[in-house]
Parts: sequence; C-alpha cells; structure tokens
Amino acid sequence: MLTRLRPTNEFFTAVAPSSDGTTALIGQVFYHGGEKSARLSYLLPLGQFPSPALTALVEALAWQAGEWGAFHLLAEVEERSPAFEGLRAAGFSTYARQRVWRIDAPLPDQPVPNHWHAAAGIDEHAVRNLHNLVIPPLVQAAEPLNLHLSHGMIFHRGGELAAYVEVIGGPNGVYLRPLIHPDVEETPTLLTSLITRLHPTPKRPVYVAVRSYEAWLEPPLEDLGASVGPRQALLVRHLAEAQHAMQAMPRLNILENRAEPGAPIARNIQSNTDPVKIQEP
Repeated sequence: MLTRLRPTNEFFTAVAPSSDGTTALIGQVFYHGGEKSARLSYLLPLGQFPSPALTALVEALAWQAGEWGAFHLLAEVEERSPAFEGLRAAGFSTYARQRVWRIDAPLPDQPVPNHWHAAAGIDEHAVRNLHNLVIPPLVQAAEPLNLHLSHGMIFHRGGELAAYVEVIGGPNGVYLRPLIHPDVEETPTLLTSLITRLHPTPKRPVYVAVRSYEAWLEPPLEDLGASVGPRQALLVRHLAEAQHAMQAMPRLNILENRAEPGAPIARNIQSNTDPVKIQEP
C-alpha cells in the first residue's frame, strides 16, 4: 500500500494509492540524527484533502520517524489549508501559531550600530536559559531546543544574554528564527541591524518567523516594510509516551558518568547547511 522512494539517512518519502481511483497522496518526512523531532516536508496534492488515505500515509511517515529515534513529528500548515483538518484527524494537535515575514529589498541606507555577535560554544548555557524563560512550556514539550550555535547570533545587555537568532541561509533566501526577551527595548534597532547586514534582495529575501507568543516583534517588521504571509498552525504528533523513571541516587550517576533514565542514544549527523556570513560595516 505504501511505497518508499529514494530513501536516504534523513529523508523518507511515501505514497498512499487512493482506493476510489483518485490521485495518490505523497508525503515526505525528514530528520537530523540526534534531534528529538522529525518534520513533515510536504503533502501532495493539496486538493485531495481530506482523504481516507491520509491516515495511512501519516502512519507510515510517523513509523519511519520513530525508527530514526524521533519522539515527535512536527508539521507547519496554513490554517485555511485543506490539510489542516486532515492532519488533526490523523493524530496531530496544535501547539502554537506563526506568521512568516518577508523582506526582499535593501533597507534604507542609515548608520545602524551592530549589536550582534556570532554565537560560540561558551554561549550554550545562556541560550538555553533564555529559551526556558521565553518559550511557553507547551511549545518546549512539542519542540525541544536543538541548538546550532554555528548559525546563531547573540545580543548581550547588561552582561546577560537578551537575544538569540538562528540564521539559516541558502541560495534562495535567509530564514531567521528570533528568540528575544520581551523586556528588550532595543528590539526595532536589533532587527534593523541584523537584517541590514544580510542584504535582502528580491532574489534572496530575508524571512523572519514570528511565533504567536512573540507577536510584539511584528510591528517593528511592519515598520521595515516587510510583507507577511498567512497564519500557520504548528502541529505535533507525539510518537512516544512520557514515563517517570525512578532515580534513587542522581549524584552517583553523575560521578560514575551514567546516562540518565530515558536519555536517547542516537547518531549525530552533521548539518549540510552552511552558516550565513554577516558583513560588518
């Protein structure tokens, strides 16, 4: 019933033939080794949803994600898409919403101080603390933090980390995932400073993903002339059930270098994404 096409270490494509003679459904999932979540790449064709074959297709994709070691299967879908209700019926639930803003022209030429610095390994603890402060527990449970510090930029205020942005670049654009403490007053200047140095153009725009719990970042982006896409629902299907494990002597485990109960053992696969170089003024 389901066919695997061109499998690799990180991608799995499945086909679910329709029982009523209509077009078959195709879906793909991808996973980076060592992470706790796999992601749904696409579902095609959109005009076929909802479809009885969708449940079988999702089951195959979820099974493969679990075989890789993922605890969650994540998806991003427009709320008005026919696939939204289909995925909810297939076991997905909403944990947040987001809108993606696009800037495809250079910002006005004006002197902007550079508040950002490249993240390094020494910043990991501070970034995790900021993540725990800003991200709601529901989101943390569905989307555990996977740090790629070589792609990150940081901002300190008063000696403490106040902002972190993951910068993912490719030939068709740059994608930003900001994590900024809501008490930061310099947010408009920070966004302007970073986006200016990324040199957005129509052929290589800059995209900024703003989650529903970071809606206060949207007015500064609108002031920069950014356009916004439709609202997306962030969906999760949990592939494992959480269980409490007894641990009588945690300090002894640390001293003897034992693994904590429930800690996954997974291979590490190096990301193929090259860090984006930000030009200094």
